[in-house]
Amino acid sequence: MGAYTVLVILALMIVEVCCLPCLSDKSKKIFEKTKKTLDGLEKELEKKEWKTYKDHCYYLGGDSETWFNAEKKCRQIGGYLVKIDDSSENVWLKTQLSKDAHYWIGLTDLREGQFRWSYDQEKVKFTSWNRGEPNNHGGNEDCAGHYNHLDTWFDASCHSTYNWICERNFCN
Repeated sequence: MGAYTVLVILALMIVEVCCLPCLSDKSKKIFEKTKKTLDGLEKELEKKEWKTYKDHCYYLGGDSETWFNAEKKCRQIGGYLVKIDDSSENVWLKTQLSKDAHYWIGLTDLREGQFRWSYDQEKVKFTSWNRGEPNNHGGNEDCAGHYNHLDTWFDASCHSTYNWICERNFCN
């Protein structure tokens, strides 16, 4: 969220400074220099937040959200909840996850028993379910997550709150 904060601060600075009626040439130069520095800082922060693996970029959301809010946040930052295509990607993700949190992935079975990726609605091909999963416990587990300490998945109520993993097919 650091890049977002920088963007907000930058936007507020631009609005405030541009609205000043008597900005000197010296002040304008200082402002432009500061703006360039903040733009560079924003780009550096964005590079550090997104992690690269096989030409895709991944962002680990550090705040707990429902599945739907996590998907919305991913879309707002130019991605989607992660679509895990194979075992090597799944194992790599495990190495990136915090040991004290579970993470939403972009897999749902809103049509019971037919798991699809939210990104493109493709039926799931590779899976890594934990033993006994998916179990649709209580009849309302339609969204999938990634266990923090394993390279396996679980199903849960979409209204539960977990951290989340975004993916995008391009890196800046």
